[in-house]
Amino acid sequence: MSEDVVPVFHHGGSFIRDNKGVLVYINGQVKRFPPMDVDLICFFDLKKLFLDLGYHDYKAMYWYDPTSKTLESGLHPIHGDKETRALQKNKIQNEDTDEFYIYFDHPILEGVEEILSDTDEGAAEVVVEDAWLDNDADIESSSSDDDGYESTEDEPYKPPPSGYSFSDSSEDEEC
Repeated sequence: MSEDVVPVFHHGGSFIRDNKGVLVYINGQVKRFPPMDVDLICFFDLKKLFLDLGYHDYKAMYWYDPTSKTLESGLHPIHGDKETRALQKNKIQNEDTDEFYIYFDHPILEGVEEILSDTDEGAAEVVVEDAWLDNDADIESSSSDDDGYESTEDEPYKPPPSGYSFSDSSEDEEC
């Protein structure tokens, strides 16, 4: 007899410790999928469901035992079908819910802290980059929502440097 269970994915977040040292999952979302046969749960299908959410990668995948006292003690890493069989066994033994829980720890972009702490330098760089503009130039903006791109629409034509000749190189080349 098959038993249908509902996969519940906690995704888009990260694990951190709060100020009391307790492991928590932050900035995540929850996605419930249609029921599936508990006997047919496999690593490949879990990974496919994850990729269908629009992600390309994750740092780690865990299944969660809801009978555990804490999040940390209930998390079990999933690296392949061996771990999904442990998930299946746990789910069959735990009849209190028809759901099973998967957590995804996402990679944090390296250097983000450095970028955020250097905001003053970043502002200085913008000023330096904009310093090349001719102060006498007439620059008009079509709206107050400047997207940072300059228009070349009305830029005057500049002839090529003297001594530069146009030649049809297609006659010189053979196919």
